[in-house]
Amino acid sequence: MSYDAYRKTQNVSTSAPRDIEYRLLGSVTAALLDAEADPNHVAKRAEAVCWNREVWAAFRGDLLHQGNQLPQNIKDDLVDLSRWVDRETARILTGNTDQLDGLIEVNKNIMNGLAPPNSGAAN
Repeated sequence: MSYDAYRKTQNVSTSAPRDIEYRLLGSVTAALLDAEADPNHVAKRAEAVCWNREVWAAFRGDLLHQGNQLPQNIKDDLVDLSRWVDRETARILTGNTDQLDGLIEVNKNIMNGLAPPNSGAAN
């Protein structure tokens, strides 16, 4: 799924951006978990980590946009996190690590922050 697909989802959906981001992270995290469960399927692994990087790049673009109303310290932290996702993805794709659990854990933590109250999300 590309940034364009993310943007199209935002444009046609009546859901709040927070709900869209939560569902998108849920989908990409499921792909990462699936890839982690099948470590010998290199293409699945590469596709999942690249999709995750695209999602975080889209988030970064939104965070850096002038109209983003999150507090500056939160935006800064999330932009830093998106840059970490880039570096970790590069490490995975170049074979410097085979662990996806860091990416998965970050996504789950962000999902917990985005989750509707009382949802019991992303544990």
